[in-house]
Parts: sequence; structure tokens; C-alpha cells
Amino acid sequence: MDSLLDMALDPAGTTRRQLVQPNDTSRGARSVQVNIDISDRCEPRHHLQNEENNNLRATVMGSIGSILETLFPPVNAESDEEMAGDVDDGTISRSESPALVDPPQPASVPAVPQPQPDRSRKRKATSDPTSPWRPFADRATCTLEVASRLPRSVMSDLDKEVMLWVLNQNGVVNVPTISQLKAVASDLESVCGLKLVRCAGSLGHTYYILPASVHVQLDFSNPHIRGQMKFYPEKCTTAPVSGATQAKRWLEEADPDLLTPMYRQNQSDFYIFEPTRLLDGTMCVPVRFYQQGEDMWFQAWVLNPDFDRDGWVVNEHNIIHRTVSCLGLNGLDILRGASIGPGLPKPEILGRKTGPLGNIESWVRPPLNSWRTKARGRRVLSYPMWLYCDDTSGNRSKKWNEHNSFLMVSANLPREMAHKEANVHFICTSNAAPPLEMLEGIVADIETCQHEGLEVYDSILNEVVLVIIWVLALLGDNPMQSEFACHAGLRSKFFCRVCWVKGKDVNDLEENEEDARKLETREGMIGRILRFLQVEKPRVRVETMTTAKSMWDNAVQMEPLKKNNDLRTATGVKDTFLTFFIDKLDLARKKASSSTDRENITQRLLTKMPTDVLSPIWRLRDIDPHRDTPVEILHVVLLGFVKYFWRDAVSRLTDDQKAILRYRLNSVDLSGLDPSVSALRGQTLVQYSGSLVGRDFKILQQVAIFVLYDLLDSNIIEAWAALANLGPLIWQPEIHSLDTHIQRFGPSITFATEIFESFNAIIRGWSIHSNRLAPSRDIALHAAELARIRHLLSGGFYRAAKDSDTDEDRWITAGSEVLRLGSTPSIIARRLGIVQPSPKAKGKVHCASFFRACS
Repeated sequence: MDSLLDMALDPAGTTRRQLVQPNDTSRGARSVQVNIDISDRCEPRHHLQNEENNNLRATVMGSIGSILETLFPPVNAESDEEMAGDVDDGTISRSESPALVDPPQPASVPAVPQPQPDRSRKRKATSDPTSPWRPFADRATCTLEVASRLPRSVMSDLDKEVMLWVLNQNGVVNVPTISQLKAVASDLESVCGLKLVRCAGSLGHTYYILPASVHVQLDFSNPHIRGQMKFYPEKCTTAPVSGATQAKRWLEEADPDLLTPMYRQNQSDFYIFEPTRLLDGTMCVPVRFYQQGEDMWFQAWVLNPDFDRDGWVVNEHNIIHRTVSCLGLNGLDILRGASIGPGLPKPEILGRKTGPLGNIESWVRPPLNSWRTKARGRRVLSYPMWLYCDDTSGNRSKKWNEHNSFLMVSANLPREMAHKEANVHFICTSNAAPPLEMLEGIVADIETCQHEGLEVYDSILNEVVLVIIWVLALLGDNPMQSEFACHAGLRSKFFCRVCWVKGKDVNDLEENEEDARKLETREGMIGRILRFLQVEKPRVRVETMTTAKSMWDNAVQMEPLKKNNDLRTATGVKDTFLTFFIDKLDLARKKASSSTDRENITQRLLTKMPTDVLSPIWRLRDIDPHRDTPVEILHVVLLGFVKYFWRDAVSRLTDDQKAILRYRLNSVDLSGLDPSVSALRGQTLVQYSGSLVGRDFKILQQVAIFVLYDLLDSNIIEAWAALANLGPLIWQPEIHSLDTHIQRFGPSITFATEIFESFNAIIRGWSIHSNRLAPSRDIALHAAELARIRHLLSGGFYRAAKDSDTDEDRWITAGSEVLRLGSTPSIIARRLGIVQPSPKAKGKVHCASFFRACS
């Protein structure tokens, strides 16, 4: 290592070379240290570089030493001299040996022993409770596996071989081989239960997913994550709304069957939709539990006695709110015969009354909640999640290689935790399967969990619980959210996925005299703008599904293709999943010569198609893609009108004005902003005004008015002032006065997608380091390996062999040394995201970077 650095850093000065002959067991390997003085052929300027090269060499060696010290802490070993043995340090100068064709070799020079990889030892995962490196075999295997799984630093097999060579050359013992590392990775697949699921989509593509249920198991079995989770919505009376748990979607609108359906008090489990007796004698049916302040509350429907039929009627119009301290007898106690009071009907619910004057309808629910039966005495908890989808390129070059990816993050976590990269979970990606086809596999997994429940180990309660998974909202950019909502997009006549606002109409166009194009009239443009500013009728789930079914019926009944095109134009509904099957029918029937042949072809193809050809989004329970695709601030605000405002402002300036703008941007005072904001680069912000990223526009939104104040017209400056006032409101973590939209999900920063967008770089790195033959599988494998390493190093539990005495599952953490790697602040822990760097103190201005940017 030293000789390579000497040759690279000091090629013109005195160079030390080590000549090692090939290994030969018959003669033994020999090495010679040769110092060659070639200074007489060097220019004097080379000698001036010696000190600089020595400093550079020391820096490089220090960096390598730091990395090796992080991966391999010092152990009791022999010194380098003892390991290397006695070596004759004979040297030959140029004056003594003018011809270097065959330098004389010392008579007997012992070979320098080189550590060799341990190929005979089989390495595999271990569950030995005494091993400090559990589940890894040893220190070398653990640290190499961790180093090779870092996000944004993906290592190929060639990179690993170089790393192994470096370790061997530095005297590290027990270094595994590449094949042994792969065997360990394969053996660890069973640890943490991170196994891929192969899915065959209805559109003919194969893709692999890491199911959402697997990530839920990891979250619950990791005490650092589980300890931050909230399972009940919160009702705020005086405190501001700061998260999804306090918003209307979770608190009031969500299906109660998907929420946490129980509350445990004094070893008694109280479930919703069961007859319950309060301590004051009131009979009721709890509907949902929620937290208010420090107390736990519940909402319930009052039960009215029906003495004529000897039973009870649920009065859904009479709603009460009480604290859980008022709970007396639960449904199981009442069903087992506990007394509810003298002279009362038997505890049987006969019907439900939905209004003050409404008719009594039948009560279809069982006497006991179905989750009580499925839980068998275990707790039942709810796990809502944010589901995100976006496309990214899998290439390092500018050539677009589209990969659609699904990510998720727990909505149980507070915003600060949810926006950490380590808590963003990868589900699937594919460069072939479209998003709605991959959604099939995701929905199937969620449906199973909602029907049967998911058994997970709760690392805080130290027991197995049952979990219900559901989707709180669908996140993505505007085109992706339109695809979720089965909407035709922003260029359609009815361009909004949320409401029925109308855009350009044929009646609003007129022919242009200069060419044949039709342009929008002034009256039409004014009407379109006024319609946009009004609150239009909202779209609803049932209407869109009905329209999509009508399109399918038209295709099956062999109606003209124009009929579906007109229906799509008139409604703005476009189901890309359904369109695949409609196009398949139309293409096959084009070869038919008669109506009978077309009917036969249609019937034959229908037998090969799935029974449900509509988008799998409609199979997601309690999701309305028109309402549950919140407008996210990155693409709508920063990459939307802020981007166009800035591009328009720069385009209006002359060259002299642009020079002034550059100087002002370089010198603007940013001390009032976030301390992490670095100095602005005026040249970049002006020259590439149309190619900036979100963080650039986030700063420009706040400072533009101070650098443009005398360069543009007053009306444009007023528009920038309004935009600057809007910015701080959008990124407020707590909101006191909420509008209608934010009430459903909380402040817009709660569902910001910047953390998901940054994950694209990790997916791109995994794609680049795959063989491109099965990118969906290879990328999912990388994601599983990263999730496993993070889980183990952060103290997560995993299932071990069953206890021989009780025959119950044992849940253990990684060994003490593995946990030390994750808990000790280091470059490895920071890169994995499990140890966050200390934040900079607010109020400090870092002048060095400021003046460097201005120079």
C-alpha cells in the first residue's frame, strides 16, 4: 500500500519499489527493497513538490486508516515487523549499478508472509447468544457486510474484491472471500423475515415486491421506531394541529373497522361495535377511541331499550363522548351473563336507528367484534401508512430508463421521524410493469392483513400483537396522482382529478387568420379563469367507477371505439389498467371479418382475462383517490408556479439587469433563514433559471422580492410579495386556522414528498449496480439487504429458534458488538441514517462559505 502511494504521489523524486517474484514453492519467494535515486534526471521543480506530495500522502493514509479503524477496531496482534519477519534492507544506488537490467539479489531473503483469505472456514449466520457478532459469524463478516450495503455507496463485486485486497495487505486476519460473503448474505435472508414475493401481474409483467406487511413487522420489532408510534387519533381543542393523527381524515372519516378497534383497561379489552355498560349504567356501543390531551376518550352510540321485543336499538343519532375511566362492562362480560341492571331487556341488539325520525334498520354485526375472535386475547393495533409512487431513471447518463417505484412510511410516526430516510421503506420497482399493475400485488398484501390481521412482535410491550394495515393517503406528483384517480390528466377538458372544473372547450376556440390553428377567444379564456376560481362539484369514487364500468361494457358489447373516446372527453375518466384490456379486445377483433367472429373472439378473450378489469385502486378499502391524493407542495408550489414565476422574471431582464441580479443573489443576507442554507450562487440561479431543483426555488420564493424590487414592474413585484407571504404558511409545522383541504391531513409539510424524491438516488444506484436482466428483483434484493442491516444495527428484534421449554418463539437482538456499531456515532451509522449528525446551532452565520461563494 505504501509503495503504491509512493509511486503515485512522488513519481519524480526518490521512489521506493518492492520487487516480489512470483510464488514458487520450490525456491521460495524473494523480495528486494530497491531505492533508486533519479534526482539527476529531474527538473528542480519536482523537488519543490516533495513536501506537498508528502502532505498529500499523509492525508490519504490518514483517511484509509480512519476507514479501517471504523470497520476493524484495533485488536491484540503482532507488530508489522513481527508479522513481516526480518528483511534485508540492502539498497543499490545508481552510481553502484548503472545498468538496472538484472539487479543482484541477496543470497537469502525470507519471504514476507501475506495474509491469505480463510477459504476452509464455512461462514454462516449464527443465533449463538454468547456471540457478540450475532447473527454474523465474526467481526470481518459483519463489518464487510455492513460496508457493502450503505445507501448511495453501492459496492460491486469488483469493489468488494478491492476492499478485501486492502484488508489482506494491511494484515487483517480471517478476511472472507467473495463467495463466502455471498453465502453469508444468502444465509441472512431468513433473518428478519425479509423475503421477496414474486408477482405475475394481470398485464403480463413479472415483478418482485417487499410486502408492506414485512416492513410493518420491522417497525414494531424495532424499539426506537415502535416507541414513537401513535395508534389512536388525537382531538385538539386548543392546541394547534401538527400531524396526521390530529387531522379529520384519521379522527372522523376513517372506517372504524380499520382503526385501532380496542382499548385495554384493567386487563379488560373494550371493543367497538359491542354492547358496553358504563359505570353510570348507560348502555352504549363504542364507535372509535381517540386521545384528547392526556386522557383517552371514546365516541359511542347510545342503546335504547326495546321492551316489546326484549332487546336494544342502536340510536346512531344520539352520540356521546366519554373518557375511558367511565367504562364498566365490555361485550364479552355482558355476553357471559354479567348483570346490566334489574328490569332491563336481555343484552341483544335488534336494530339501528340512523336519525331522529328514521326507520329502524336491522343490525348486521355479530354480538362480538370479529377482531376479538381473531386476536384470541392479544392486542389489536392500527397501522396507517403514506403510500408513494414516482418514476425515476435507472441510468447514470441522461438517457431515460424509467423505473416506477412504490415507497411507504408509517403515518403512526411524528413528522420528524417520518421524514427520516431510514424510516422510508421500499416496496417494489419495475422498468416494465406500470404502476397500477404493481399496485395489484401491494393491494393483495394489504387485503390479507385487513381480513386476517398481521401478527407482529411488539418490542415495547414485549408481546405479539395483531395489526391492521390501511392506506391513509396516496402521494406522488400530479401525473401519478391522476393515474391513481383514473383521471385523464391536466391536458384533458376536465383537467382536475378532485372536482369537475372545466378547461378549454371547442366552443371557446376560433380559427386564426394567419394559420389553420384554432386559438382560444378572449371571452373563453376569461370564462375558464373564472370557473377555475370557483368551487366546483367534487368528484366521487362511485361515479368514476360507474363510468369505468360503462367503458368496459361498451368494449364487451362491441360498441364503436369513438363511444369510449367521447365518454372519456366528457368525464375526464381514464383508467389505464382498464384501457389495456379494452385495447386488447379491439386489436384482436380487427382481424375478424364478421360480427359472429368478433363475438367468438370476444368471448374467448374474456375467459382469459381477470374477472375484475378495473384499476386495483378501487380494491383499497376506505380510499377515495379523488380526495385522498393531497396536493403536495414540491411539485405544485416549488416546481409549479414558483418555477414559472422565476423563469418569467429572468426572461424579462436585459443582460445588464441579469448581471445586477447575479451580484445581488451572491451578496444577499441569509442569516434570517435556516442555518443550514448555504450562500446563493447567482450565476447558476440566473443562467439555469429553468433547470433548478426544489430547494433552489424554496429559497428564491423568500428572497426574490429583495433582489428584483427595482428590476420589474410594480404589479409583478406585488405578485412576488404575495408568493413570499404564502411560502411560510405552507411550511408551517403547526397550523391554528385550517382550510377545508388541510383539515383532512394536517399541515402540508406533513405529507411533503422531498424525502421520497431523495430516495430515487438510492434506487438509481441499485439499478446501476445490477446486471439489468431482472432489475425489479435485483433492486428489491438490495432494498431487503439494506433494511436488514439497518434493523440489526439499530437494535431491532428478530425471531430466533423456539424455546425448548415453552415451545414459544424467542425474539432476540443482534450481538453486543453489532449494536455498538449502530449506536456509536461514526460514518457508517450516519450513512445508514440510524445516528443523526448534531444540528447546527441556530443564529450562527458561517462566513467562510458565504465569502467563498461571493468570490
